[in-house]
Amino acid sequence: MKEKLRLKTIGGKIILSIVIVIAICVLFSAFIVSQVVKDQLGEKYEVDKVAATESLSYSLAPVLNLYDYKQVERIITSSLTYESIAYITVFDKGG
Repeated sequence: MKEKLRLKTIGGKIILSIVIVIAICVLFSAFIVSQVVKDQLGEKYEVDKVAATESLSYSLAPVLNLYDYKQVERIITSSLTYESIAYITVFDKGG
């Protein structure tokens, strides 16, 4: 059985070596690309989180000063449609 699996020609050995090197390069490249994409998505999530927080702060501040709690509820409800926002806690000046 081992005789059938042995490569007797130098051409076969070279081709097998090339295939192995290419497979290793493909796996290494896929790993590097997945790490880069993971890092980029993490950075994008952080930027989106900061932008959403600032946007809510700017849109809620004037409404809270007017004590228009129905409008506050509408703004919060519309913000909760984003998957990345699980909950929102709002405090006015009095706490």
